[in-house]
Amino acid sequence: MLVISRLLHKKLSQLSKPPPFLETLRNRLGALRRRTLNRIDIEFQNFNTSGEALVEAMCAFSLATSSSPTAVLRHFHHVRLEAISELGQFSGDPEGIFKALRLFLKTLRETQAMFPVQLARALERLKISPLLKSPDVSSLREISLDIHGKWLGDDINSFVPYIRHDDLQRAEAGRLLKQWAKQAFFSFLEQLQGRTESLVDVKEIVHLRQAMLEFWLSNRHHAIAVDTSEVLDGLRNAFNGRLIQLIRENVVELRRVRSLIENILNEWQVDRSNIHPSMWDVSTISIDAISGGQALKETLASRFYGKNQTTATVSERYKTWVNKVEEMEQMIKRLRESKWTNNLDNIDDDEDEILEDKEVLLSQDDPHLLQAELQHSLQTAFEDFQKKMSAMTEATESDSTAQKAEFLLRIWRDVRQRLPYVYKDSPIRFDTIQRLQTKVAEQAIAAPVSRCEKRIRKIPRLGKKPPRLLWEGDPALPVLPSPWAFQLLHDLIASMNVRGSDIWSAEAILILKYLLRKKLAIFLGEVPELRQEAQINRCEEIDNSRRENVTEGPNREIADIERPTSDESDGKSLGDGNEDAHNTEMEKSLPEFFVEEERIQRLFDIFYLQNATATRKGDSKGWGMTEIQNSLKESTQLSSESIKSIQMVAEEYWKRTSLLFALFA
Repeated sequence: MLVISRLLHKKLSQLSKPPPFLETLRNRLGALRRRTLNRIDIEFQNFNTSGEALVEAMCAFSLATSSSPTAVLRHFHHVRLEAISELGQFSGDPEGIFKALRLFLKTLRETQAMFPVQLARALERLKISPLLKSPDVSSLREISLDIHGKWLGDDINSFVPYIRHDDLQRAEAGRLLKQWAKQAFFSFLEQLQGRTESLVDVKEIVHLRQAMLEFWLSNRHHAIAVDTSEVLDGLRNAFNGRLIQLIRENVVELRRVRSLIENILNEWQVDRSNIHPSMWDVSTISIDAISGGQALKETLASRFYGKNQTTATVSERYKTWVNKVEEMEQMIKRLRESKWTNNLDNIDDDEDEILEDKEVLLSQDDPHLLQAELQHSLQTAFEDFQKKMSAMTEATESDSTAQKAEFLLRIWRDVRQRLPYVYKDSPIRFDTIQRLQTKVAEQAIAAPVSRCEKRIRKIPRLGKKPPRLLWEGDPALPVLPSPWAFQLLHDLIASMNVRGSDIWSAEAILILKYLLRKKLAIFLGEVPELRQEAQINRCEEIDNSRRENVTEGPNREIADIERPTSDESDGKSLGDGNEDAHNTEMEKSLPEFFVEEERIQRLFDIFYLQNATATRKGDSKGWGMTEIQNSLKESTQLSSESIKSIQMVAEEYWKRTSLLFALFA
């Protein structure tokens, strides 16, 4: 009808006196032409347009624009390219990019089926009879050809459109299709990359990848105009690129955990930031279990592991990060387990080698590429994390307290307990952890050892002797440690409990025992000299006491009255007798038990402490205490059997009392 109307307008415009409505008619024809072409484009873009309707739309475009099959093909490809781009850009529909791929393949199939033969035949049928004789036109009641047909001229009644239906050859159609396919697929890949960049859910990306690859592999035999391997590689690279980007983005978020730790340390408040409720605190009884057993279990676990609000905040953020990494690991596992056998059937022998290895490409090469990227990203992230943690550890070594070190140790424990599976076999720098454990151990033993040293230094001044009455055997030997030794372990356990039992791992206990033995070896090694000085001081005190007793009080009055004169010969004898008596009394007052019995008791104490600080069963060797032990053995008058007996009794006594110091043992 548009063609016939255009002919009528042309004929009217050629009259000597054209009608006044001619211009209006021309405008209406122009609007009709635009609407017609727009409707044709909609049919071209419509994914559900059938092949027959599509051929009719192409014929209509050819008639409306007097286009040849080559021009029709170019316009059809142009409209489909725009439709593919629009589908890819439409973010409201999550399946839009998938529809774009389907439209791309549909265009390839339809072009091969319709050009040049099917369209050429349809155009040729239009030239068989005049347009007004066409059943589609003559059956229109609106134009009433049976009434108005006689007023039309013969040139219009017999008009047959002139269209070159055979100007497009198969080779040219194939060339144009390949040219368009390359351009369209490049545009599709750009839209695919843009679409995947907007997705942050790994599952959604993997689902889209699976659907697209399955669809492409199932319909690849229709895509004769394109290189199947290039399309497959393009799809793989688009999805792999986005997954690699997500891996890097998620792994690098470990920096947020490190930044949170740095901020906490910078804003640290002594005696406040490290407060954590004890497992045996009275408040534990009143924990509300109304939220369920899981909440109660988590509360008890937090108290057992010494987690306060500060530690829990860092732990929760690290847990969130690990969950993201594990999601990546699960994604790679799903890719590795994907099967493409159903989509790889009926492979022609003429296909490229790479098509024969689709299973390897999709289920092995791609997961391996992502796995390598995940391992590399984790390695880089943890190296940076460990460097920063090492720097933070150095900063805490100058602190007067070990609270920051305890906090960092708990953080390290959570990190080590929840390492990503793919990183479990990678090296961790334990030197940083050992430095933190050393800092905590030094603070834990400082006060108990200092109090113990003061107790030992007071023993000679107080003139106390070992509790020989409690010794057993023949000869009598000690069977109990000195009070200071027992009190040392008691104070040490209390100091360790204050810092939390969760701090004291096997490695931390080993470091603490090592430091404790070194401390004991240092100040116990000074005891013999202190004993000698104490004995001299004690003798001087006794001597002064004797002199004061003679020269003060009633004794002094008697001495003044009965003091002999210088010429009395017996006075000198009396003085000599008093001096001898004083010396004898002084010798009796010398603390001789400090020399022998105290050394025997000290030997028992050292054997006991060596068993207490043993690093493993049967290990009673001391770091630095062996020399003191050997010195005491040589200075005592005990036989080797007695020394061995003391050692066995000390070991047995530690076995009986070790449960009192279970945290230390």
